Amino acid sequence: MQILLIRHGQTEWNATNTLQGQTDVPLSPLGIQQAERLAPVVRAWQPDWAWISPLGRATQTADILFKGLGELHRELVPELMERANGCLEGLTRDEQLAQHPAVLLALRQDPVHAPIPGGESLFEFWFRVISALERPVKAERLAVVAHGGSIRLLISHFLGLSVDHLVRAHFDNACYSHAERLGTPPQEVRYRVHSINVSAS
Repeated sequence: MQILLIRHGQTEWNATNTLQGQTDVPLSPLGIQQAERLAPVVRAWQPDWAWISPLGRATQTADILFKGLGELHRELVPELMERANGCLEGLTRDEQLAQHPAVLLALRQDPVHAPIPGGESLFEFWFRVISALERPVKAERLAVVAHGGSIRLLISHFLGLSVDHLVRAHFDNACYSHAERLGTPPQEVRYRVHSINVSAS
Protein backbone atom coordinates (compact mmCIF):
# COMPACT_ATOMS: atom_id res chain seq x y z
CA MET A 1 0.00 0.00 0.00
CA GLN A 2 1.28 3.45 -0.95
CA ILE A 3 0.85 6.16 1.71
CA LEU A 4 0.90 9.93 1.17
CA LEU A 5 1.22 11.91 4.42
CA ILE A 6 0.07 15.52 4.00
CA ARG A 7 0.33 18.34 6.52
CA HIS A 8 -2.53 20.85 6.55
CA GLY A 9 -2.11 24.35 5.11
CA GLN A 10 -0.93 27.30 7.17
CA THR A 11 -3.07 28.85 9.89
CA GLU A 12 -2.66 32.30 11.46
CA TRP A 13 -1.20 30.62 14.54
CA ASN A 14 1.39 28.87 12.38
CA ALA A 15 2.37 32.27 11.01
CA THR A 16 2.91 33.71 14.50
CA ASN A 17 4.55 30.56 15.96
CA THR A 18 1.67 30.13 18.38
CA LEU A 19 1.28 26.58 19.69
CA GLN A 20 -1.96 25.10 18.36
CA GLY A 21 -2.17 21.52 19.57
CA GLN A 22 -5.82 20.54 19.49
CA THR A 23 -7.15 24.11 19.45
CA ASP A 24 -9.27 24.32 16.31
CA VAL A 25 -7.70 27.11 14.24
CA PRO A 26 -8.88 27.51 10.61
CA LEU A 27 -6.64 27.92 7.59
CA SER A 28 -5.35 31.39 6.80
CA PRO A 29 -5.79 32.82 3.28
CA LEU A 30 -2.23 31.67 2.57
CA GLY A 31 -3.07 28.21 3.90
CA ILE A 32 -6.00 27.97 1.49
CA GLN A 33 -3.69 28.96 -1.38
CA GLN A 34 -1.14 26.36 -0.29
CA ALA A 35 -3.78 23.62 -0.30
CA GLU A 36 -5.04 24.73 -3.71
CA ARG A 37 -1.47 24.61 -5.08
CA LEU A 38 -0.98 21.09 -3.71
CA ALA A 39 -4.37 19.79 -4.89
CA PRO A 40 -3.36 18.89 -8.49
CA VAL A 41 -0.42 16.85 -7.16
CA VAL A 42 -2.65 14.90 -4.78
CA ARG A 43 -5.37 14.33 -7.38
CA ALA A 44 -2.80 13.09 -9.92
CA TRP A 45 -1.61 10.61 -7.28
CA GLN A 46 -5.16 9.16 -7.38
CA PRO A 47 -5.78 8.13 -3.75
CA ASP A 48 -8.57 5.64 -3.23
CA TRP A 49 -8.85 6.09 0.56
CA ALA A 50 -8.21 9.02 2.91
CA TRP A 51 -7.60 9.24 6.63
CA ILE A 52 -8.22 12.75 7.91
CA SER A 53 -7.68 14.33 11.32
CA PRO A 54 -11.01 15.75 12.52
CA LEU A 55 -9.44 19.10 13.47
CA GLY A 56 -10.78 21.86 11.24
CA ARG A 57 -7.49 22.84 9.63
CA ALA A 58 -7.05 19.27 8.41
CA THR A 59 -10.63 18.76 7.21
CA GLN A 60 -10.55 22.14 5.46
CA THR A 61 -7.32 21.15 3.71
CA ALA A 62 -8.78 17.76 2.76
CA ASP A 63 -11.90 19.36 1.28
CA ILE A 64 -9.68 21.40 -1.04
CA LEU A 65 -7.33 18.56 -1.93
CA PHE A 66 -10.00 15.97 -2.64
CA LYS A 67 -12.58 18.15 -4.40
CA GLY A 68 -14.00 16.24 -7.32
CA LEU A 69 -12.69 12.84 -6.20
CA GLY A 70 -16.12 11.28 -5.79
CA GLU A 71 -14.87 7.70 -5.58
CA LEU A 72 -12.54 8.45 -2.67
CA HIS A 73 -13.45 6.82 0.65
CA ARG A 74 -12.92 9.40 3.42
CA GLU A 75 -12.56 8.53 7.10
CA LEU A 76 -12.10 10.87 10.06
CA VAL A 77 -9.42 9.40 12.32
CA PRO A 78 -9.21 11.01 15.80
CA GLU A 79 -5.93 9.21 16.54
CA LEU A 80 -4.25 11.50 13.98
CA MET A 81 -5.05 14.74 15.82
CA GLU A 82 -2.12 16.92 16.88
CA ARG A 83 -0.66 16.52 20.36
CA ALA A 84 -2.85 17.93 23.13
CA ASN A 85 -0.61 20.64 24.57
CA GLY A 86 -2.91 21.67 27.40
CA CYS A 87 -1.90 24.85 29.20
CA LEU A 88 0.67 25.71 26.51
CA GLU A 89 -1.83 26.02 23.67
CA GLY A 90 -2.48 29.50 22.34
CA LEU A 91 0.91 30.75 23.54
CA THR A 92 4.09 31.72 21.70
CA ARG A 93 7.39 30.32 22.93
CA ASP A 94 8.15 33.52 24.88
CA GLU A 95 4.70 33.41 26.50
CA GLN A 96 5.18 29.76 27.43
CA LEU A 97 8.49 30.60 29.11
CA ALA A 98 6.93 33.49 31.00
CA GLN A 99 3.75 31.73 32.12
CA HIS A 100 4.78 28.06 32.53
CA PRO A 101 8.55 27.83 33.17
CA ALA A 102 8.18 24.74 35.40
CA VAL A 103 6.30 22.86 32.69
CA LEU A 104 8.99 23.63 30.11
CA LEU A 105 11.72 22.62 32.54
CA ALA A 106 10.01 19.27 33.16
CA LEU A 107 9.70 18.72 29.41
CA ARG A 108 13.40 19.42 28.92
CA GLN A 109 14.33 17.00 31.70
CA ASP A 110 12.06 14.20 30.49
CA PRO A 111 10.71 15.02 27.01
CA VAL A 112 9.11 11.60 26.53
CA HIS A 113 7.18 11.05 29.76
CA ALA A 114 6.69 14.51 31.33
CA PRO A 115 3.00 15.41 31.21
CA ILE A 116 1.64 18.74 30.04
CA PRO A 117 -1.11 19.92 32.43
CA GLY A 118 -4.38 19.47 30.57
CA GLY A 119 -2.59 17.71 27.72
CA GLU A 120 -0.53 14.65 26.77
CA SER A 121 2.98 13.41 27.30
CA LEU A 122 4.96 12.63 24.17
CA PHE A 123 4.65 8.92 24.98
CA GLU A 124 0.85 9.18 25.17
CA PHE A 125 0.82 11.10 21.88
CA TRP A 126 3.04 8.48 20.24
CA PHE A 127 0.90 5.58 21.45
CA ARG A 128 -2.27 7.28 20.17
CA VAL A 129 -0.94 8.13 16.72
CA ILE A 130 0.75 4.79 16.03
CA SER A 131 -2.42 2.97 17.06
CA ALA A 132 -4.10 4.45 13.96
CA LEU A 133 -2.07 2.01 11.88
CA GLU A 134 -4.11 -0.83 13.38
CA ARG A 135 -7.22 0.42 11.59
CA PRO A 136 -8.41 -1.82 8.76
CA VAL A 137 -8.05 -0.13 5.38
CA LYS A 138 -8.77 -1.56 1.94
CA ALA A 139 -6.61 0.81 -0.03
CA GLU A 140 -3.88 0.70 -2.60
CA ARG A 141 -3.16 4.43 -2.25
CA LEU A 142 -3.92 5.94 1.15
CA ALA A 143 -3.80 9.73 1.62
CA VAL A 144 -3.39 10.94 5.22
CA VAL A 145 -4.15 14.58 6.04
CA ALA A 146 -2.85 15.42 9.48
CA HIS A 147 -0.41 17.59 11.44
CA GLY A 148 3.30 18.18 11.75
CA GLY A 149 3.50 16.32 15.05
CA SER A 150 1.51 13.27 14.04
CA ILE A 151 3.29 12.99 10.68
CA ARG A 152 6.66 13.17 12.43
CA LEU A 153 5.67 10.25 14.65
CA LEU A 154 4.42 8.19 11.71
CA ILE A 155 7.58 8.78 9.66
CA SER A 156 9.70 7.90 12.70
CA HIS A 157 7.77 4.66 13.13
CA PHE A 158 8.13 3.86 9.41
CA LEU A 159 11.90 4.33 9.75
CA GLY A 160 12.03 1.93 12.70
CA LEU A 161 12.75 4.68 15.25
CA SER A 162 11.36 4.73 18.79
CA VAL A 163 9.68 7.53 20.72
CA ASP A 164 13.07 8.18 22.35
CA HIS A 165 14.76 8.80 18.99
CA LEU A 166 12.33 10.60 16.70
CA VAL A 167 13.29 11.81 13.25
CA ARG A 168 14.40 15.44 13.43
CA ALA A 169 12.95 16.50 10.08
CA HIS A 170 10.57 19.46 9.98
CA PHE A 171 7.27 19.07 8.15
CA ASP A 172 6.08 22.24 6.43
CA ASN A 173 2.51 23.31 5.82
CA ALA A 174 0.91 21.74 2.73
CA CYS A 175 3.90 19.48 2.07
CA TYR A 176 3.78 15.73 1.64
CA SER A 177 5.85 12.67 2.47
CA HIS A 178 5.58 9.36 0.60
CA ALA A 179 5.92 5.94 2.19
CA GLU A 180 4.98 2.37 1.34
CA ARG A 181 3.65 -0.41 3.54
CA LEU A 182 5.01 -3.82 2.70
CA GLY A 183 2.82 -6.67 3.92
CA THR A 184 -0.69 -6.75 5.31
CA PRO A 185 -1.68 -7.44 8.95
CA PRO A 186 -1.69 -9.97 10.55
CA GLN A 187 1.39 -10.75 8.48
CA GLU A 188 4.63 -8.97 9.27
CA VAL A 189 4.48 -5.34 8.15
CA ARG A 190 7.45 -3.23 7.13
CA TYR A 191 7.64 0.27 5.70
CA ARG A 192 9.74 1.98 3.06
CA VAL A 193 10.04 5.80 3.07
CA HIS A 194 10.47 7.28 -0.39
CA SER A 195 10.40 11.03 0.29
CA ILE A 196 9.99 13.49 3.16
CA ASN A 197 8.53 17.02 3.20
CA VAL A 198 8.07 17.64 -0.52
CA SER A 199 6.38 20.87 -1.65
CA ALA A 200 4.08 21.29 -4.62
CA SER A 201 6.41 23.75 -6.35
